Amino acid sequence: MSEIDHHELAELMARMADDPAAVLTFLDAHGPRLAAIVRTHLRSFGRHDLARDDDEVQGTVLDVAFFLQERAAAWQPGSALPWNWARRGIRTVVAAAAGHATADVDVDLLHVVPAPAPVHHDVDLDSLAEHNELLALLRDALGVIVCSDRDRDVHVEYRVQWSLGDPSPAHTTAAAFGLAPDNVRQIDHRVRRKVRLLAGTDARFAPLADMPWITGKRVDAAA
Repeated sequence: MSEIDHHELAELMARMADDPAAVLTFLDAHGPRLAAIVRTHLRSFGRHDLARDDDEVQGTVLDVAFFLQERAAAWQPGSALPWNWARRGIRTVVAAAAGHATADVDVDLLHVVPAPAPVHHDVDLDSLAEHNELLALLRDALGVIVCSDRDRDVHVEYRVQWSLGDPSPAHTTAAAFGLAPDNVRQIDHRVRRKVRLLAGTDARFAPLADMPWITGKRVDAAA
């Protein structure tokens, strides 16, 4: 990792306070440092599996970057580095991404209530996009944002199941991808956040900002 330019960092934090899109520049400059911090916290929670999973780490790095962006106005140049200044909050963000709150426990043991049997609806985004221009625009947006193929597929599967009325879309999607339901919800949140950021910075995708699929309001995906 390159040496930190404190003047450049101060300017970047000031930009992020006014422009959420500046978080992308922040990630380019400091993403590796955030990734190292995320892995350290994950290991401290005993989640060595997630610490080795690049997709999970990069997804949590995005969560941390947005956490810092939302608090950039309160950070003061000359004080501790932003990721040290917000260390406790970042640890909480990582804990949420790992699937537990404050106790260092195995999150798999928390699911003591049997989940409803998954009911898979065999519908994909491409087929829906053939009949809905907004969903076609969403499909294009998912091809533009920086996102792993797995996270993109998990998001689409989760949103399709949710939109079609699946009472337990996270469990259905988790079963299909071998993930925990909490991880599915976290991945969906990250992808929707990236799409909202794209919608705010690229006029072509602006209509997606209020799209129920992205805002989280229920929508009839087959409409």
